[in-house]
Amino acid sequence: MSREIARRILVRILIIAVSSVLCFSLVEIATRMLIVNDRLDVEPRRAFLQDGNTAHDLLTSVYDDQCSWVERFRPSLRFGYVYRSEGPCTMSIADKNGFHNRVPFPDRRDPSKFSILVLGGSVAEAMAANDMTDSYLGRIFRAKYSGPKGESIDVYSGALGGWAVPTQELVLMTFMQGFDAVISIDGANELSHLQDQNWIGQPDPLAFAFRFDHTRLFGIEFSLVKAMRRARGIWPLHGSYAWAGLLSLIEIQAQDELFSNIYSEGRIGRTAQLSFTPNLTANEIVDQNIDRYARHAKNIHAMSRANGLLSAHFIQPIAAIAKTLTTEEKRFDNYQNLEFYRRLESKTLEALKGQATFSLVDIFTNRTETIYADRVHPMVVGPGRKSLGYEALAEAVVDQTSKIWHLKKTPSSQR
Repeated sequence: MSREIARRILVRILIIAVSSVLCFSLVEIATRMLIVNDRLDVEPRRAFLQDGNTAHDLLTSVYDDQCSWVERFRPSLRFGYVYRSEGPCTMSIADKNGFHNRVPFPDRRDPSKFSILVLGGSVAEAMAANDMTDSYLGRIFRAKYSGPKGESIDVYSGALGGWAVPTQELVLMTFMQGFDAVISIDGANELSHLQDQNWIGQPDPLAFAFRFDHTRLFGIEFSLVKAMRRARGIWPLHGSYAWAGLLSLIEIQAQDELFSNIYSEGRIGRTAQLSFTPNLTANEIVDQNIDRYARHAKNIHAMSRANGLLSAHFIQPIAAIAKTLTTEEKRFDNYQNLEFYRRLESKTLEALKGQATFSLVDIFTNRTETIYADRVHPMVVGPGRKSLGYEALAEAVVDQTSKIWHLKKTPSSQR
């Protein structure tokens, strides 16, 4: 190669390099000025998290740079998916069964303990889950009560974000031998199946779906995402909002590919789905599925009674019902088909009259402060996991179950 040709190649490389840096700099400036100008106090990797589901956002906060949110879960033949508790992308919060507990479920009942299993979706998980700190339910139960015979109370999470009935039944059937009581907190995820006929009877998008070979989980997009995550550790990409935004877009595309054909080879989806009979009207479909939801609640109570467990079932609140929304909460006032949720509440309470099923839907009616962080989940503030909403929900659950289970008040709570 002549010196002149080498010089031309070097000049072209420099032109391409300088042009790339200049273009990326302009994109970075535009991203900061036009897209994330109100989020510049948030690190780039957090600035593009979705604001529709804070439980999902909280989960992303424990990612490392090499693992996607889907890789944090593993397929489960019984339940569809649970947290990954060993191998790559392990969730530090996961016990051996894939739930959010510091200590795994007891294998058998301990007469010196009153052990409670909590079932449901992300709200139930947030109330019962514990890692380095105690759970909302566990802390309040122990502060105010002991078991019917004076036993100390332990609370375990058997819930996971996105789950809907009858996953609760499946978890109870699998692990009930180690517990004295069960609490089921649900309703919002079941509503999602009622407000869109295209979902009813179909695999749940929140079931994620998995390929067993995670190196090919998303195909080309997934490989690109992995490479971009590694590159994010290099300056100046580590502090780049443009790079974080581009990565977010590609991750969304990868997720779309993942969900596009849930039945494709090597994937599984959760089978715990509501269904419908063809040729019914929309209202008939809703009523049929509400009836099925009520039957699942009855099954929780019946299964518990037959196996010597105490039980309680709670219909959870959602932002757009009952509470007067603050300015910060107004953006969550777009939940579809709220009348369906009221129908689910009223028909379920009527069907389970005389059984331990209760509604928390109106719990925030007289609260004027900001409670919700999204349409379903109360806000959690700071490393101590402080939350007015979850505290209030846990207090209501503890007070109600203490009455029907005849728990004993602790000496400090009697003062």
